[in-house]
Amino acid sequence: IVHERGCDPQPRCTTADIPIGTAALLRRGALACVSRRLQVGGTTFLWLEDGAGWIYDRTDHREVAEGPLDVKDLGGEEARVLGVDGAHLRAAPTDDAWAATNLLLLSGAKVTANFRVIVGGISWVEVCRGGLAGWMIMEGIEMGECPETEPEWGRQ
Repeated sequence: IVHERGCDPQPRCTTADIPIGTAALLRRGALACVSRRLQVGGTTFLWLEDGAGWIYDRTDHREVAEGPLDVKDLGGEEARVLGVDGAHLRAAPTDDAWAATNLLLLSGAKVTANFRVIVGGISWVEVCRGGLAGWMIMEGIEMGECPETEPEWGRQ
């Protein structure tokens, strides 16, 4: 989603200016999984995979969504968090303030990498560890088999 106010899925295909507001279901930077597309003139309507409704890509006066994006399935590959300070997870692959979370993965933590996507020239990866899941910049992890080591802070 690229529009600054995000977008609210609608039950039918419409580009009517229905008030979006700050509580939009899909905020700017969010990924929308689409299962159907319907082309009407110069606008493509997109049915959200979760059944939440229709959104559209653009009208004559505003762009709402861009894509499709190439999302690569990493199949749960093991990875390790890099960096001295670890990494804060984000709710979506964006640097927008709304996506910030309080979830912190410590340096050296093993994670499972699920998906990779490039947005705005930045490579993001969705990772999980235990019940925690979120997005981080790909440069912050090392992919592949992870040796059995403790995080640096745990050594004496």
